[in-house]
Amino acid sequence: MLAADREVLAAYRVRETADLLEKEISYLQAELGTIATQAALLAGFVYGTLTMQGGTNSGKSYVATAQDMRTEGTRSAADASYGFTGEGTEEWAGFSSGPAGDVDLDGHADIMVGAFRFAKPSEMKIDAGKAYLFRMGLLSGPGTYSLGDAHASWIGEFEGDEAGYKASSPGDMNGDGLSDIIVSGWQLNIPSGAGKVWVLLNP
Repeated sequence: MLAADREVLAAYRVRETADLLEKEISYLQAELGTIATQAALLAGFVYGTLTMQGGTNSGKSYVATAQDMRTEGTRSAADASYGFTGEGTEEWAGFSSGPAGDVDLDGHADIMVGAFRFAKPSEMKIDAGKAYLFRMGLLSGPGTYSLGDAHASWIGEFEGDEAGYKASSPGDMNGDGLSDIIVSGWQLNIPSGAGKVWVLLNP
């Protein structure tokens, strides 16, 4: 390869690398904006999960407020202000949980909880999975709630979907100023095991 050709190739690679870095920076800025917005809304909330509850694997998620963490130290999850328990046995609720943003614009951070082993035997939906949305501003206050009392929920399409394996908010996907929801099913109709992600636009 001639020296001139090498110089042209090197210049091309520099430009290509610069373009990739620019795209990556734009992506990270967008991600940081979403994280900063959610962190501001959370105002001290943190999320913990437990997949054992009373030996039945129903699962439970915990929300600890800043008030729960006034001093340093290790605490029991039972001391968290809020708890959310699975509807039935072997549902593994809380395997995934996270912020949903402020879906109803009431100034309170809302949460998503996934129970990927949720089943509806009457509809032949074993391990269909389910994702739950709680609007924190509508709760009566601290305490333990059943996921069956969620303000909204979504069940997997097929047996074995395991929807709710991950459940959270990707931010505002369609630019309408409202937080949207994302639910993943890592199997999608076993035995195909292809997986699927559902994006739920709000409202």
